[in-house]
Amino acid sequence: MAQVNWTELDGVTTVWAEAEGPVYAEIIFRTGRADETLPTSGVTHLIEHLALSSIDDPNRCHNGFVDTTMTGFSTTGTLDEVTALLERLCRNLTSLPGEFLEREKWVLAAEQASDDGNPCGSLLCERFGTVGFGLAGTSQLGLSAASIEHLGEYARRVFVKQNAILLLSAAPPKALRLELPEGEKQPLPALKPVLAEHPCHCREMSESGVVTSSLVTRSSAATVLCQVAETRLIARLRSERAVSYSPSVHYEPLNRDVAHFCMLADGAPSRWQELANSFEEILASLDAIDEAEVEIAKAAVLKEMVGTLAPVGRDSILIELEVAARDWLLGRRPESIHSIAEGIRQVGVSEFENAAREAKNSVIVALPSGVVPRTWALKLAAPPAAPVVQGTERRSVDAPFARERLVSGEEGVSVLLTRQAHLTVRYDDLSGLLTFDDGAVVLLGRDGAQIVVEPQMWRGGGQAVQEIRSRVPEALVIECGERPLEQVRAPETNAFQRLVGRWRAGLGYILTFAGGLAAAGALIAGAGGLVSGRITLASEQTFFVTVAAVGAVLALRTGKGMIATSRNASGLLDEDKIGGTADVPYGPIRDTYVQCSDPLGAKPSVARLAIVQPELAAGSLGARIDRLRGRGSVLFRLSEHLDLGDTREAIVVTTDPLVVAAYSDDHDAVALLRYPDHLAAEHDLEVSSRLLTVNTFLRPRASDLVFGPAATDSWGDFVPLIAEFFCEDTDKIARRKREISESDWDRVSRMAAAAQASGAVPRDGRPIPTFRRAASALKNEGPF
Repeated sequence: MAQVNWTELDGVTTVWAEAEGPVYAEIIFRTGRADETLPTSGVTHLIEHLALSSIDDPNRCHNGFVDTTMTGFSTTGTLDEVTALLERLCRNLTSLPGEFLEREKWVLAAEQASDDGNPCGSLLCERFGTVGFGLAGTSQLGLSAASIEHLGEYARRVFVKQNAILLLSAAPPKALRLELPEGEKQPLPALKPVLAEHPCHCREMSESGVVTSSLVTRSSAATVLCQVAETRLIARLRSERAVSYSPSVHYEPLNRDVAHFCMLADGAPSRWQELANSFEEILASLDAIDEAEVEIAKAAVLKEMVGTLAPVGRDSILIELEVAARDWLLGRRPESIHSIAEGIRQVGVSEFENAAREAKNSVIVALPSGVVPRTWALKLAAPPAAPVVQGTERRSVDAPFARERLVSGEEGVSVLLTRQAHLTVRYDDLSGLLTFDDGAVVLLGRDGAQIVVEPQMWRGGGQAVQEIRSRVPEALVIECGERPLEQVRAPETNAFQRLVGRWRAGLGYILTFAGGLAAAGALIAGAGGLVSGRITLASEQTFFVTVAAVGAVLALRTGKGMIATSRNASGLLDEDKIGGTADVPYGPIRDTYVQCSDPLGAKPSVARLAIVQPELAAGSLGARIDRLRGRGSVLFRLSEHLDLGDTREAIVVTTDPLVVAAYSDDHDAVALLRYPDHLAAEHDLEVSSRLLTVNTFLRPRASDLVFGPAATDSWGDFVPLIAEFFCEDTDKIARRKREISESDWDRVSRMAAAAQASGAVPRDGRPIPTFRRAASALKNEGPF
């Protein structure tokens, strides 16, 4: 083992050891992505490129890197060549070559466009927001506006002697001069998670597979944990179940005491749910281990660290130097490889279990589209919501069909989604404001929350954007230029539809008010007549009072119904989807609007609808009346439901009577549905036959649902319809059912049996009673 030496060279801490072969040199600075801000994100990467841009490198001997907490430059050559490179590099860092600025901006833009993404960095952003360590998962938004003056000022502040360490594979040359400014060693960002609780999950965040993120204490046990996790991932996901090609583990120290621990597994989209279920089993049992498995893992680690697979000679020396340099920068006492190996040998079962529990308790799971979380990561990742700000309230241009309100005030901006849900970004918690040429702005909070304000989507939207721009400091404004046309939202209703909706709402309020007055008058007249003795059970006054009371009740019901349907074009579906955010591909933007993850995209069959609901047979009076209701008709609602609703498992519980259990992943629960018995024979159904339910969602909580441990608490009820009973597109139904894993079918079967055994009363599954039940729930929810 070579002797590692510590010294100081021209004011820069230096670690070196003698090694055979060409001289290797690396100077590393304690600054990285985590030390930037959202408006300046990417400037460190740009400075790294500029520092090397004017240096010829025909043999590709020089390199640079920027990671979460460090920026480094390395070179290989003779001692004279290394000395010349380091001196030239330090001069460039002190006075950046501005003539290459625009070229390097384009180079980095091309690099960013071809980047497949950093799932571990994205989860750091989810955990810490858009500041500090969370910036490792954001786009480099500060590149386009960066000037050479600003870059030079930034470089002279962080690329200083006291913030650097030099490592050399040879004795330091006495003539080497590192012309860097004097300064201070940069402190590490604070670890301030923004999420309300863990474990939790993020949906539609990973489109390559499943990724988990945990924070663990840096220790020998954490090293063994990485080995055990990777071994189990490969054994179960690749070898046993063949659902992943290259599962892996990522481990990155964040500071002296804490590291970021990630598990990753790629997979084919058709098997994402199965992959997630298998991943769940691994994570759930991560802290279950015996002494034999711990010893096997330790032996594997030691074999690569100091055993037969360990680097030797020059390579082992360079690793020693690298480990020592990085530990020094993070404020940790440097250890030799053999000292680290000795710590590995001391790890026992209890130490491993503590590290594994720490990883489980802090986990965030990124899931692909359509994947349902089960018993792990129960909550949807979200920071605590800030209260609604006081200010000017504006309606959506799609009102009264869209219920959202935009509130812009001195303290920030809020969007009222429903009576229960809102989103707020305060100016004193703002990390950046994205602006676009079409007039849209995006407020990004430090917690990662975002609000998109598109002037064409709000009444007085242009004025709202001006107010926002005037209240945000220019240092936080990020000019993003043009957006693709498909990302620019447009109103979902036309002027005539909005006029009709407002007319219905106005008439509804008038009828409600008149009905209330009539009811009050009838009660007063009836009470007065009874007291005076003028009204008897057989008198004419009784008849007229009764007629007035009935008329009042009908007016109230009609008025409330018109108000409710005027607020929602279909009276049922996707009430939070209208007026939602645009898809802005700049930085971390959390989706705050409901989108079904697995829509069927099918159309209803009128013939099949008539079999289930005979009164709606084509040509019947019921069908003609239904058509007159337009967007509120059963056929229209059914069409939207089958097109946009979320598809999940359904199981036949009994055939006589015909009862089906429909599953919702948002509630982790089944609803029992009663259908006409003749459908069992027409569809050749038996007990445990597998069907497909199409669900939409409601806010009010249903009393007949028993929520499971994986419920998200996003919705209180759901509206299920069985696709096979209303749709003739059997290919789409069959294809979607094939995507559901056997373990999911089995689990829903058990839940269905439990629901039946509990004596729960089934809902009427036919469309008319189903939509009436949903409309009643929406009406009871009330206005904002």
